[in-house]
Amino acid sequence: MAPPRRTRPDARRHPPKILGLTLEEARARTRQFPRQPLGWQSLAAHLAESGNLAEAEKALARALENDPDNAQTLRILADLASKKGDDIGARQYLERALALEPEHIGANIKLAELLHLAGSHEDALQYLDRVPVDGSHRVTLLALRGLVMLAQGRPVEAEQLFSALTAAEPNNFSHWNNLGNAKRELGKLEEADACYLKAASLTRVNPQPLANRITNLHYMPAATQEAIFEACTQWGALFQPEQRPVRPEPRDKSPGRTLRLGMISDGFRAHPVGSMTTTALERLARLGFEIYAYSSSKIVDHITQRLMSIATSWTSIHHLGDEALAQKIRDDGIDILIDLSGFNAGSRMRVMAMEPAPILVKWVGGLINTTGVAAIDYLITDAIESPPGTDQLYTEKLIRMPDDYICFVPPLRAPAVQPPPLSRNGYVTFGCFNNPTKVNEPLLKEWAKLLHAVPGSKLFLKGVAFGHESGRERVLRILAESGIARERVRLEGKSPHSQLLAAYNEVDIALDPWPYSGGLTTCEAMYMGVPVITRPGPTFAGRHSATHLINAGMPELVVDSWDQYRARAIELISDRQSLATIRSHLRRVLLESPVCNSERFARNLANALRAIWQRYCEGKPPAALTLDKDGTAWFEGEAEPVSLQHPDLSEHQADEFNFAFKGRVVVVDHGGALVANPTYAALNRLGALTTIALDPAGKLQDIGQLKLSGDVQHHTHITLGDQNGQATLYACLDNNFSSTLESLPSAEQLPTLRQPTTVLANVPIPTVRLDSIAGLERIDWLALDDAHDNAKILEGAGRLLDDLLVAQVRVRFVEVSKGQLDLGRLSTVLAKHGLRLLRLINPKFISHGDAEIPDIDGGSQLLYVDAVFVPTEARLQKLDDNQRLKLAFILHSAYRAKDLAYKVLSKLEGDAAKRYLAANQQPAPQGSKPPSGDDAGPRPISQEGVKPVAARAPAQIVVPDQPHMEQEGIRLLDEHLRKARVFLEYGAGGSSVMAARSAVEKIYSVESDPAFLRAVQEKIAGIGIQPNRYVPLHVDIGPTGAWGHPSSKEFSHRWPHYPQAPWDRLKQDQKKPDLILIDGRFRVATLLASLLHAPAGCTILFDDYADRAWYHAVETFLKPRRLAGRMAEFVVPETKPAGLGEAIQQHYQDPR
Repeated sequence: MAPPRRTRPDARRHPPKILGLTLEEARARTRQFPRQPLGWQSLAAHLAESGNLAEAEKALARALENDPDNAQTLRILADLASKKGDDIGARQYLERALALEPEHIGANIKLAELLHLAGSHEDALQYLDRVPVDGSHRVTLLALRGLVMLAQGRPVEAEQLFSALTAAEPNNFSHWNNLGNAKRELGKLEEADACYLKAASLTRVNPQPLANRITNLHYMPAATQEAIFEACTQWGALFQPEQRPVRPEPRDKSPGRTLRLGMISDGFRAHPVGSMTTTALERLARLGFEIYAYSSSKIVDHITQRLMSIATSWTSIHHLGDEALAQKIRDDGIDILIDLSGFNAGSRMRVMAMEPAPILVKWVGGLINTTGVAAIDYLITDAIESPPGTDQLYTEKLIRMPDDYICFVPPLRAPAVQPPPLSRNGYVTFGCFNNPTKVNEPLLKEWAKLLHAVPGSKLFLKGVAFGHESGRERVLRILAESGIARERVRLEGKSPHSQLLAAYNEVDIALDPWPYSGGLTTCEAMYMGVPVITRPGPTFAGRHSATHLINAGMPELVVDSWDQYRARAIELISDRQSLATIRSHLRRVLLESPVCNSERFARNLANALRAIWQRYCEGKPPAALTLDKDGTAWFEGEAEPVSLQHPDLSEHQADEFNFAFKGRVVVVDHGGALVANPTYAALNRLGALTTIALDPAGKLQDIGQLKLSGDVQHHTHITLGDQNGQATLYACLDNNFSSTLESLPSAEQLPTLRQPTTVLANVPIPTVRLDSIAGLERIDWLALDDAHDNAKILEGAGRLLDDLLVAQVRVRFVEVSKGQLDLGRLSTVLAKHGLRLLRLINPKFISHGDAEIPDIDGGSQLLYVDAVFVPTEARLQKLDDNQRLKLAFILHSAYRAKDLAYKVLSKLEGDAAKRYLAANQQPAPQGSKPPSGDDAGPRPISQEGVKPVAARAPAQIVVPDQPHMEQEGIRLLDEHLRKARVFLEYGAGGSSVMAARSAVEKIYSVESDPAFLRAVQEKIAGIGIQPNRYVPLHVDIGPTGAWGHPSSKEFSHRWPHYPQAPWDRLKQDQKKPDLILIDGRFRVATLLASLLHAPAGCTILFDDYADRAWYHAVETFLKPRRLAGRMAEFVVPETKPAGLGEAIQQHYQDPR
């Protein structure tokens, strides 16, 4: 859905104005009135609009200097944060702006837009209601209101708004596009088509109207294959550059080498893409392919985590422009790039047209037809989706898989299959849970004939549009015209996925729509035991169900005419015993079919990708490829099949060496140099590390994904030093140079470093000694960047250095700051603790000038390297066996120092070194020569994993501004805090700070760690809230370790106090919570206690719920209403479930 956008006149004749100034007028005003914010604000807004975010930030810095509490400046800062993908930061800027100026029009509109995009449509309307309708902002206001209404399923009102907007601004393509979307939701497909054509005629650049038109054509029963093909090629032509780009050419064209597979998608989550690829990709990653995932979605759920765990590289791209993403793909050296977005949200088809990889492929995700993009070489399909003789309707060469073109991933949690409802109702229920737009008038009339043919039968339709009167009335009117009474039709709106699956237990036979069939919906119906009858449509989108049914072994459910459609339904229901048998076996039949056979699918996909790679290496152009049932690959026009050359995978089949050390490797990374490295991300996913990442300047991006895939604690705005005190952070124009070391004067810097090292602000920052962090008893792996006083940091580490296994320290070779630690002094300091230099890695070069002189390293001047230090021979002798295993693991996995890893393992008793050599496919050494090479063989297994280490100091405990949750959970918590009056939380911390900064009247905070609770109380007091708003409740459950977890069961008799404590205090204060957060200890018991005591309607948010099965015990009493990432939302019902008291007693002893 296109965002509201103003159509600009010809910029050459009428340059656009922002805040009343053109770009040139804004520049002139900053020169004439440098102390007035208006010129800087307008300049920043122009620069941000053009994508020059760095220069926009500079302009806003000048505006803030002159007026730090200016609402308009904060509004533009929000725009900037939003463009960089930081929606939480953007909302905070807007809330500050509205606190200063509640009626600020731009801030209200922008906050409403962000809330709408986050799914909080009701809240968005509240902010829009604060904005007067009349004024220069009228069009923007009404357009956004129309989008919100569309998202709420109110297409009638949206249609009225966008009709008015097209009359007011007839040359604005966005209004016509959105009017088309509203009409499509109302089933006015022909009118929608006209709107999309009008919108497309008004823009020659934006592809959205034509993309929407293509989707709409697939819904239209009268649209022909030829007309849709023409529309697709018209859309594809929009991406054709004036001059075709030169594709990168890999240096190594070995046909059998490991290949880098890039994948772009908005659907690496619980989404049709994730549900049709994940299990296959998990196996493909073991067949000679490295997966580089480029995700445009901000959602992280259980599917995301699975894909993260097998990806060699994971990149969030929602903030990257097309050029930047294309360059990233080129830099990653991708061999085959696969698009998984197509016509859907998150489409990056312009990137595909930039041809950033040697081979370009289209697969699932917005795949309803040909893309029409000439640059794409291949499209993955099958012989049912794309029958022989249809190749001319595709601009790509077709890869026909031997079975289904997808591999279905069964739902994570699905209800049991129940007997057919016919057996208990006495009447037949037909159902369809597809997108209501697929349910068109001709289809409804055919379904009416079926209902007439089966007396007493009913029709059950479920979808977003049916949750609102306009959607229901359209269906009921059409069916009534065909003689079907209203009482025979059941219409329901959207529901949580688990409830949707359960609703299949109320359907006897699923009816597939036409001409746009079901896809994932068909697989889910079969998984729930419901047979699906389909009549294939004329296009790729119309044959999804046919390929799933045929490949699941049920070709008899695929029919050629409406007469056969009705006959098949009547045949199924005429034999109730047979229908019951089908229902009881269908899930197993589906799971055992090729539709769900991930091993078979991955092997065939590997063969297909290997075949097109070998053809490329031979210098041949793309050609249609067909795989037979044995997986043999045949190119069109060739007499012999492809002789595939897969990489030697024997090393993965050999016995693997396990680094079976006790506990986890404890990592401290100061500055993020290690954590930001892709090698670290891969190790983090193994579950062998506990990492404390101290990020003084806030340089780390996408840290939430690392936290989800491993034990990572991220702390900003605190730095290590030689004492617990204060330091100064010199915030530079280029944040990479922000440092607690004072920059050298500009005249003493290299010319190319003078601008990036310009200091914008001096920011006070707390310091803490490393050896004073509570709970940090040892460090195995220490990483320090080059932006801080590493001499003081090492002095503050004290005794911890004596047991350190590996140190990685970044050393500068250019004078940038005062007090830099050079390599000589660093080596001397570490030598005192038994550490010696092993190697220098990760060199960074810079150029000496601005001229564009090609240089493979980016310049000739060495800026820095990372120096790696390991134990000396004498210290190595003193290590215990567990330390040696950890050291060998780090050396092998992070630094590929296999020779030294072998040497370390050789000091263990037993045959560890010998098994390590065998796993790495190396012959045993004849003399003392250790192994070498880059093959990755051993895999770490961490036994008896230690608990997370809390980075807390007695005098300087780090309390974050936000809880340690993924962004979806934070957004959900923020959404409810806006409405709550009394907030109860189990587990203090960042959520306490968020609540204190909200309008919540009373905060009750339960915590088992008294020192941390005091630190939270002190931080909240520093915010300036009224003291009686925050009620800290320490519950003594005995000695605790990290995150307040009890360190032994000696005091388990105290544990029941934890869930009960706040309710005694709430009763004393005569308060009832309307929002509860479960984010501490004894989570099952605390939810059950909340369910017992909280008033009806109270919202309970349960963090880490989705991916931890033991928490799902609560569903015996209460089901979650929805999930936001890992967080579950519950609502206390009117009637309390029976048996709560006994269940609470049972779960008191589970501190998880």
